Amino acid sequence: MISYIEGPHEDEPLFSLLARIYGGLIGPSRAQFAQHLFGNPRLVIPFEFPCGIEALTRTIGSRVGLTAEDLIHRHTMFPIAAFLMPAELAERVKVAMRGDRAVAMNLLKWHRDPAQDGLRHLNFCAKCRAGDLRRVGHTWWRRIHQVPGVVCCPYHGEPLEVSQFVPGQFWKFDYPVADDAVSVRRPRTPDGIDVIYARDVQWMLRNHPRPIDPDRLRLLYHEQLDRRGLLQGGQLRRTEFLHQFFAQRSEHEWAQRHLLFDPNDASAWPAQTVKNKANHRSFRMHLLVMRFLDLSMESIHARLETVRLRAPANAQQSEDRLREQLRKRWFDPAWTMNALKADLGIGIVRLLGLANMEGLPIPRLPNAERAKAYRMKRTRHRKTVCSGRSRVTPTQWRTALRWLGRNDRTWVRKRLSSQKRRRGDVVDWRAREEEYIGKLPHFASRIRAARPFRRVCSASFISFLPFGASMGVSMYKKMPRLAQEMRRQTETTEEFTLRRIRVIRQLHPDFPPYRVRDRATVDRNCRDPVLLRAMGYVLVGARWKCPGGTDHPLYGLAVATGPETDSAVMGRAAG
Repeated sequence: MISYIEGPHEDEPLFSLLARIYGGLIGPSRAQFAQHLFGNPRLVIPFEFPCGIEALTRTIGSRVGLTAEDLIHRHTMFPIAAFLMPAELAERVKVAMRGDRAVAMNLLKWHRDPAQDGLRHLNFCAKCRAGDLRRVGHTWWRRIHQVPGVVCCPYHGEPLEVSQFVPGQFWKFDYPVADDAVSVRRPRTPDGIDVIYARDVQWMLRNHPRPIDPDRLRLLYHEQLDRRGLLQGGQLRRTEFLHQFFAQRSEHEWAQRHLLFDPNDASAWPAQTVKNKANHRSFRMHLLVMRFLDLSMESIHARLETVRLRAPANAQQSEDRLREQLRKRWFDPAWTMNALKADLGIGIVRLLGLANMEGLPIPRLPNAERAKAYRMKRTRHRKTVCSGRSRVTPTQWRTALRWLGRNDRTWVRKRLSSQKRRRGDVVDWRAREEEYIGKLPHFASRIRAARPFRRVCSASFISFLPFGASMGVSMYKKMPRLAQEMRRQTETTEEFTLRRIRVIRQLHPDFPPYRVRDRATVDRNCRDPVLLRAMGYVLVGARWKCPGGTDHPLYGLAVATGPETDSAVMGRAAG
């Protein structure tokens, strides 16, 4: 069917190559073209992270001398998404791109730019297009021009032209050809930050940077902040940092780029990005913060090897001191959690971890009676009653006498009525929605730290938010973006299983893989290589094995996972 393939050209995305190939064919339909390339006439592939790379390697890659790895790194957006991903997650994305099903968006959920950019049109550079037509006779789309936030060409420094084509989420082989593009508008004139940002993205696409360890990146950020005098006692001086960052552009320019924030808000995106707490912060925000701190991509990768995650000289003694101070202050109501964090110089995750190791109650309650009251209060029914929403609040006699002493029957009737309290003002649902959305990453980290066997999902988020069952379905009507963000930050089954496995192996490092598998409730027919490696299995040749044991079948795997005398285990293995 395909007689001649010209390209792929430098920095040409796969959808542009497929559009040029199909445009040169006469006769076959799109379904026949898809059947020839992928063996599936109804395959729908995403625009930025296409699937079916393995099949495409056999039909096209072998003819132009490109492997699947070359196609992924040179002609998709994978290098952009992978540079802030953990290596394990980046490998899962590559495996998904090689398969014939679309890459799950939950793997790339943090990569999506949280700014509401509206419809994303395909962009092109007029000078690049003129040069292509002069040299080759046709033009093509370029990856660098389609990256979110890039508004100028890094080769010429000219503003990009916005075409009439809108890619949307998925296309079914109706990719537009770049030769047919017409400029419908020209974006704003780029400033110096826009040009530097475009060149940083270009460097990432050309050099395929390896994933950056988040802890090392945070240390680099802190070193640069310390040089600028924006750290005090190891803590970020957020107000000064946010005001300096905001001063780079006017409020109108930040709003034009869909990155406007309030410099007086401690949870604004630059501060969250520097602390590197929220996984959903996009590469666009990290690149802007890096340039503000005088860090380039080249310098970061050159300095990553020199940055060491320094442990204290005597780690055990330091931990014992922290645990001793925590024991003394845990039940003191004068010490808030924020004060404990600042005094001990540790984060909330380590603080809760030390409290768990010491057996201290979480939440901080001195006795079983108050713990029981707290558990009751956390239920939706208890929250409804305490808020006076649907039932009469039980009143003690002394309280009633004190109320009657006011000699104000209207006030007493309002306090004792079962009706809802009058609202003093109309609720600003938009502001409340933004407030709750800003808290979601913190709630997710609290759930992961304090409740390792609880899944991060909408129900667990709602347990932290100040409304209960009385809100009902109206929450999704009044705050639709909040519901969308809660669904977007929901853990997948694989992520939740992997977290359970890691917790079990951290709590019981001497457990063999079969006990980790039982304790973490992993399906006995699981064949996910990521989960198997996490449980401790080793791939030897084509078989998964347990190190240091003899072969015998267990849970359907040819692995050695325990003593053969364990009759219960062998009985479960036999069926």
